[in-house]
Amino acid sequence: MRLRLFHAPDGARVAYREAGTGPGLAILHSGLLSHREFVPVVEQLSDRFRVVLPD
Repeated sequence: MRLRLFHAPDGARVAYREAGTGPGLAILHSGLLSHREFVPVVEQLSDRFRVVLPD
């Protein structure tokens, strides 16, 4: 998974990771988790979807 940064016009930045190609699929975690909890899911979905995990 590649780490990327989104830069909003107001200067805010959001880090996210992405993997795969195809239709987009965002996976969101609660405040107590991180993207690491979803690595096994991403491995199974990234052959069919572009999976995005904001942090």
